[in-house]
Amino acid sequence: MLSSAAHAQEGDFEVHDENLLGKAKSLTFYSYQAMTGDAQPSYNWLHYKSIQKYNNQGQITEFKMFNKNSISPYYVDSYEYDQQGQLKRVKNLTKEDPSISEIEYDNEGNRIKIKTYTLSGELQNINTRTFKNKKIVKEEIFNSNPSEPPLRKIYTYDSKGNIILFKIIDRTGKLIVVTTDKYDNNGKRLSFVTKDFNDNLTTIGSYVYKYFPNGKLKEESYYLGKYQSTKNVYDTMGRVLREISYQEDASNDISSDERYKYDKTDSQGNWTQRSRYNNGHRTRLEIRNIEY
Repeated sequence: MLSSAAHAQEGDFEVHDENLLGKAKSLTFYSYQAMTGDAQPSYNWLHYKSIQKYNNQGQITEFKMFNKNSISPYYVDSYEYDQQGQLKRVKNLTKEDPSISEIEYDNEGNRIKIKTYTLSGELQNINTRTFKNKKIVKEEIFNSNPSEPPLRKIYTYDSKGNIILFKIIDRTGKLIVVTTDKYDNNGKRLSFVTKDFNDNLTTIGSYVYKYFPNGKLKEESYYLGKYQSTKNVYDTMGRVLREISYQEDASNDISSDERYKYDKTDSQGNWTQRSRYNNGHRTRLEIRNIEY
């Protein structure tokens, strides 16, 4: 299901944002699973490891992910930037679908074109965009043959810059998806209705928020139709404390209740050790080694 929130310029590429305070040179992330009690990290418990590197401006330049028993990474992303610090090239080396993307900008820094190639240089698709007042109003996605009609996405905004109407038009000119959105005074999404004409399906979703006295988000609940689907709870630093998933039926039973405990932080205020518990049992220990 595609929605209007799924295609913001910031979300074009996975940049593995760790929400770090300060400028890091590198971050090594270890995820240990199914550790009981106060057991200490060991190779036997390791689930996966990732390594990411940053440039002098704090922008990510490389991300590698390793399975437990692997010396070579199974997932690699690399990033290049222009003199203005804009992302200009992304190379993805996943085994399933490796690709290279090249990005063009206008004079206002809007991302107006993305070309994606195979590693051998064969064109896969071209995404062109039209902007108005720095807001994307139209996308046209061409396949490997630019002479064929594109898939089109149309965005409409309210006076505060929130997307209130999103449309997808297929390559034959048929309207296939329409999403309408409503927002609160903080610009947070309150509700949406998505109509998928291909599948003859309508999806209705809504959100409920609670805030700390300083205005920071404290809780976020999501409802799919009339049933609650998820609930996230945050601390005053914006870190997630609890993630709850519900059975999306009349029982509204909790299917998963994951809690986060931040065991250690460094001098920059970034957490370096975090424990995750589900239904009272520790299921994951996560460690971040950060170099500044």
